[in-house]
Formats: sequence, C-alpha cells, structure tokens
Amino acid sequence: MNVNKSLLYRYYHEHCNEEEKQAVEEWLLKSGTFSGNRSAGDSEDAKHRMWKQIHKRTIGGERRRRYVEMVACLLLLFSAGIISWNRFNRLPPESAYVVIDNTRSNLLAQQHIGNLLLSESANSGLRYVDNKNCLLYTNSLIINNQKGEDIWVYLKTSSEKGSGMIRFLCRRKRTYVAGFITEHRESGNRKYLYSQQSAPVPEAIATGINSQLDAAKINAKYNGYTTIII
Repeated sequence: MNVNKSLLYRYYHEHCNEEEKQAVEEWLLKSGTFSGNRSAGDSEDAKHRMWKQIHKRTIGGERRRRYVEMVACLLLLFSAGIISWNRFNRLPPESAYVVIDNTRSNLLAQQHIGNLLLSESANSGLRYVDNKNCLLYTNSLIINNQKGEDIWVYLKTSSEKGSGMIRFLCRRKRTYVAGFITEHRESGNRKYLYSQQSAPVPEAIATGINSQLDAAKINAKYNGYTTIII
C-alpha cells in the first residue's frame, strides 16, 4: 500500500481502517520514525511528538526541499538578470571613442576605424534650388558595429569651419545610418548632417533623403538592429 500524505493524515486523526493502520505503522517502523504501535490510549503528548517526527521526515522534508529548489532557481534567475542588465546598460569609458568626419569628402570604399566598418552610399541625383544658383544632392553614411564592443562615436555635423559634432553610443551588434546633404554654390560647397539642418529644405530633398535612409536600413542586411540618425 502506498503511504502518502493523505493516508498519514487519516492515520493521525484515527480515520483509517486496520489495513491502512498496519501499513502506516510498518512504514513508520522501517523509516525509524517511532518504535512500537500507537494505540488509542497513547497520551496526546506522545501523539504530537510522533506526528512531529512524521511531518519532519515526510511532508516537512518535502516542503523544505521544494523551498530550497525554489530559492536556488530565483537566485539563478536574479544573477542572470543582473549580468544581462550590466552588460547592456554598462557604458564604455570616456576614453573609448572614435571620431568620424566624412564631411570633407565621400568615402570611396569601405574602411575600418577600429572595429567599426564605414561605408557611404552613392550620391543621389542633383537637384536645383534657389533658381539654379544652388545644387543639392544627398547620400547616407552606414556605421556598422557588428564585431566590436560598445563605443562612443563623435560624428562631424558639417564641413563648415568651426562646426560641431554629435556624440552617440554605438552599441555592439548594431548598424547606424546617417543622412547627409551636399550643397553646391558659387561661394563654395558645404556638406552637413541632415538632422542638424535648421532651415527647411525643399520637400523633394527631404522626401528623397528619408527614402534613401529607409532603403539603406532595409538593404544593410546586417544582423541586429539598425538605427537611423535623424
């Protein structure tokens, strides 16, 4: 006969038949919980002591084992979560950075800066604005950090003298796409980051560069995420 928790409870409350009683007492003797038979005349104190031993060796022991297993699983999950959180949210040191300046000229071929792979799309078709006194075309810069670690990137915003840079965190396993506009005037040329353009550009230019950025994002075919810097 299978001595389970339900049968032990019935035995303790004297609700089992003789066959069940005999099976429980044989099981208790084998387990070393008590020696001798419990009769109806046993004192309540002895009865409680016996039940305490039964609970400790059976039900209570099983509960403790399950509790220990649950605590161990929770600690394991907590540790894994801390490690993942630290890995993703830990910022690289300020000394870990690269400077990218493609405003002076276009990248004619792919090139590496540290573990970053840089490439630049071909120029879009020229468009006349300002009564043909100004020519504009667009292209996009792709920054691929598939093989490196997290790093700070300083990206030059314009070819104009004294122009600034934007800084962003270039995460590992990610690709970043930045759109640029090149402007040809009689007074000279200027290339600048689309997101830093304060004055409105012609709608056709804005539509064209947004389409170009989307195409660069879709066609990059890199694993991980692609972020458009605009």
